[in-house]
Amino acid sequence: LFTAGDARFLQPAFDDIRYLGVRSTVVGFVRAADGAELPAVLVSYDSAKLTYKRLLGAFWRGIDPTRSAAQGQFGSAGPSVIWASSQAELTIAQKSRRRLEASGLFKVRAIETEVRAIDRGDASGSGLWTAAADSEQDWYRRQPQAYEKLRAQSGRSGWFERTYRPITTTACADGVCGYVYFPCSDENGCTAIMQGKW
Repeated sequence: LFTAGDARFLQPAFDDIRYLGVRSTVVGFVRAADGAELPAVLVSYDSAKLTYKRLLGAFWRGIDPTRSAAQGQFGSAGPSVIWASSQAELTIAQKSRRRLEASGLFKVRAIETEVRAIDRGDASGSGLWTAAADSEQDWYRRQPQAYEKLRAQSGRSGWFERTYRPITTTACADGVCGYVYFPCSDENGCTAIMQGKW
């Protein structure tokens, strides 16, 4: 279960790895401990084919984890949250978050994404899941022009392009002048995080 602003924009990040073992994605809402309902994506996957680490990689690649709850994700207020359903998931998510921060991909900006446990026994109903209406499911597929337009208007497209595109420089390093630098690379560990291979 993952939260990061408008869940309709997060759903494609997981649908893009269906071939790896994602069974389904459902847009809906999860109740936070304070009673707030946050847009979220519920992801069902085949753990024999797809690791939770790789699922986390898709999540990280689909959001700006440096945005605070007050900033929200590109116009949608609220925190980005990884909702862990077990102690094992909680531990892996926390390690993944620390590794992403240590990679330096976001330079001096701190990772603001929270890792929370789903507490089904909590009296507040924290972690209680509700699916959204059918009209909200697979919206990016059913309304591709509207999706792309809103993605561009919200600043998502530009942010992802600026953050992950290769950087060409004429500077010299180790006697080599003019080279391409990949912000998310094997050298800084970012690629391993995004692919769940750490």
